[in-house]
Amino acid sequence: MNNNIKLFTRRTFIRNVFAGSFGIAIATVLGCQDDSVDILNQQKPSENFNAQPKNTSPKKSMTTPLKQSSVNPTNEPNVIAPKEPVIITTSKPLESINSDVKKSIVESKKISREFKPRFAGTHYKGPLFDSHLHMPELIEDKNILNSSILNTDVSMEEIIDYLNKENVTESIAFSLPHPQKFQEYYAIANQLRDINILNLFVGYPGPHPQILESILSMSNGLYKGLGELGFYTYPLKGTPPDAPQMSALYNIIGKYKMIVMLHPDNGQSQNVRNMLKMHPDVNFLFHGNEICYDIDSIINEFDNAYFSIDSAVFFTTVYKFTNQRPRIKPMYGLFTSGPLENFISAIENQYYNILNDNIDFWKSKIEANPTKYLWGTDRFLPWHWSEEVSLLFEEFARAFIGGLPKSTQEMYAYINGKKLLNS
Repeated sequence: MNNNIKLFTRRTFIRNVFAGSFGIAIATVLGCQDDSVDILNQQKPSENFNAQPKNTSPKKSMTTPLKQSSVNPTNEPNVIAPKEPVIITTSKPLESINSDVKKSIVESKKISREFKPRFAGTHYKGPLFDSHLHMPELIEDKNILNSSILNTDVSMEEIIDYLNKENVTESIAFSLPHPQKFQEYYAIANQLRDINILNLFVGYPGPHPQILESILSMSNGLYKGLGELGFYTYPLKGTPPDAPQMSALYNIIGKYKMIVMLHPDNGQSQNVRNMLKMHPDVNFLFHGNEICYDIDSIINEFDNAYFSIDSAVFFTTVYKFTNQRPRIKPMYGLFTSGPLENFISAIENQYYNILNDNIDFWKSKIEANPTKYLWGTDRFLPWHWSEEVSLLFEEFARAFIGGLPKSTQEMYAYINGKKLLNS
């Protein structure tokens, strides 16, 4: 995503990571004490997962304009290097916390709906693989604005129901741990282990590789990758993807044979090439407007490079660079800024312009490397979880895929995602 709204939804969370609180949280998970321990001792994991929020006020309106951050986007905070975290060996495997979890949520109700297109044209009607889905906050962090919160904006049952109705068979789902309440966060995240439709990626844990190593080793296969790493925003803004501290994280991901998902910044295409060269055994999944003019040559050059063309790329501004063909910019960031009514109105009024522009821009690239491009949504806002948006996401995706050659449709829609995840 490329809008200032998103820049600040996760900024404070990552600031906490850099201040060393994630190191404290990991130490807590591995044997120390924090406020979340008492909560976990009072609740069974299944109760925690299915509990309704303590706040009894009505659910947030999906159509209310989003709250804006008061932080000045031009004043990037200074990064404070954390002290080296102390990792303490635990005598109790963390995965055993949820040994009694019930699997009633795993299948949900399998709600489905018949696909009935509103707009004329050819539509793909097969399964989908969402390669870019942001999970709601499992434990609310009041420092993070404009993101979804589990059981406040959307329940886990509703998430699965939306995916089922859209015929999304699997997804890559990014999950931000709560830095001060990691153990409580993990107790909930661990209950998603057997939900096959969700494949969790752990969010950026800071520059210390031992923290990432601890998270992956104790999670025992819960996470399938690292990401999203946003080099266009704080705290990675100004950090090249091939920086030594990033390479240390990629080495750990390579050891676990997982995927790195990242969002490069403008002007980082050569850094991306260097990174891919240095880590040929690690698969990197990219997304974002900033690299869309270079991604076809990168993908053609490197076997370990993939790109997801998400709804956020479909529906947000793509920059006009020097000596590059300008593109239609019909949405002007409404995917991230909203509100819901404006987003829907813009799509309905400019549907075919948006569709034809994207087919024109992406079709030849997908044809040239049909195994390297994936579909996704980039859902993260509360109003992204609504029936109106669900219908639009699905129809636009199926119309775009329907505009591709038949030989590439299933590959882009879901086969490439499944193969990458299992590679």
